[in-house]
Parts: sequence; C-alpha cells; structure tokens
Amino acid sequence: MDILILGGSGQLGQTVYRELKNNFQTISFSKSQLSITNKKELRNAISKFRPKFIINCSAYTKVELAETEIEKANAVNHIGIKNICEIAQLNNIGLIHFSTDYVFDGKKQSSYLEEDKAAPINEYGTSKLKGENHIIKNCDKFFIFRVSGIFSEYGDNFVKAMMRLKDRDELSVVSDQIMKPSSASFIAKFISINLLKNNFTLPNVGLYHLASSGLGISWFNFAKLIFQEMVEQKLIMQSPKISPILSENYESSVIRPKFSVLSNDKVKEKFILLHGDYRKNLAEELNRIYQSL
Repeated sequence: MDILILGGSGQLGQTVYRELKNNFQTISFSKSQLSITNKKELRNAISKFRPKFIINCSAYTKVELAETEIEKANAVNHIGIKNICEIAQLNNIGLIHFSTDYVFDGKKQSSYLEEDKAAPINEYGTSKLKGENHIIKNCDKFFIFRVSGIFSEYGDNFVKAMMRLKDRDELSVVSDQIMKPSSASFIAKFISINLLKNNFTLPNVGLYHLASSGLGISWFNFAKLIFQEMVEQKLIMQSPKISPILSENYESSVIRPKFSVLSNDKVKEKFILLHGDYRKNLAEELNRIYQSL
C-alpha cells in the first residue's frame, strides 16, 4: 500500500483521494470508519495495510464551537495526532499532516514565515499547534503543511456559504481579516506531483506554509470576487449588495487573527508548486462547486 488517508470524508480528504487514487495504491478512511482518537483501531489498520505514507486530513475544524468544546478539539487535533505520530514513528512511515494559519495571532503586517512565533488566540488554533509541536518533537519523517481558507465542492466552506446566500438582497461580510484562500484541488495536486517526483524524503522533512500565490485578501473582497465570478459565468444574474463589517461588529464567540497570510517562499524552494493562483482556481472550479449545492 502506498498511501493511507485519514479523515477521508472531509473536503480535503475527498479531494486528495480523488487526485491520488489513479497514480498510487491508496486507501481512504472516513472518521466514522477509523477514528484517529481510537489508538487500537488505528494501530490495527496501519499494521494491516503497511502504507509508505499516512496523509492525515482528520481535524476538528469548528472554530466557533472549539471555544466551548475544548476537550473535543484537543482529542482530535492533539491526542489523535499523538496516536498517528507514535504509530508512524514505530513503523517508519512518512506522515503528511495539515495544520492552519490560525496558529498565529495576526499581529504581523507582512506574510508569516515558518520561523515566526506561533501564538494562537483561540482554542482551535491552540489545539492545532499542540498537534504540530508533538509531530515535530516525536516524528522523524514528517511533513506539516499549514493551509488556509480551503474551498472545494465537498463539505462546508466559505465559497459554498456565499453561494447559498445568492438570493439575498444584502450581505455583510467581515472586511478586517486578511488571509489567502486555497483550493483543495491545488493542495491535492501539490501532494500528488511531489509524491510522483519522490520529493517527500528525509532531507525535506519539516514544517511548511502551503499557500496560494498572489496577495492576501479579506473575506469581504473574497465574497465580492465569488459573486463577480458567478455573474461572469452566468450562474446568477446579479450579485447581492455586499457591505463590509468589522470583526468587532460581527456576532461571533471567537477571536480570529486579523492577518494570517502565509508566505510560500520556503515550500517553493523544496517542492514543486503549481496551480497556485486562488483566483484562477476559483474561476475553474466555480461551476463544479455550484453544482454540488
């Protein structure tokens, strides 16, 4: 077995499996089939299939709920990662893991580098950072990729949320949180290309920012871009009126970083990075995402 995917029912897991299955011997497990919090079942599955790589797409991603479901968030994003890491290390299996831009506090004014100090300001980011730190300290063959603003035709994401609101007359979207959205297909193609080129080797182990190319964008401007593209592709006749709103005026139980743009300079040095323009990715995938609603 080449690849074992965990968290295969999520948007990233489904997209990665779709991309890899034709070129690699790949098996994918949803969290209901194989929970990373169940160490015994995890060990048995990995022992049975003996993959060369584990790709972990499992994550607790409910940013709002994590503030009150701290134990649940940590069970998946920290304890579950400890389980995977221990089993991978014992069996000399490469681990590819995805983390988040929310490990940063958002106080920086330029793109975040891998060397910048992580200082999460919410429970979700804190739980993800714990998982990262455990891998770095306890695994020899690991590749952690921080990603942000993922969109695809699977699961729930910002692009689909905006599409569902297409018939509204007016929308208010947060304008003071800047990030870089990423297509799940862009991430999956990155994994596939670099697996084919055998770039996931010991000299390249480490933590990377797997970010789209281009400048950061606010959720407000990203919403405008989504509706503009929908109009251009004749999926809708006209866009709702979109108004900016500050984070402090938006009803939310969680604080999010104001600026979490990730620099992709380091990942470009070690790996092949293609198909990374989120604007182009959005245009190419928009109709497929719309049809999935």
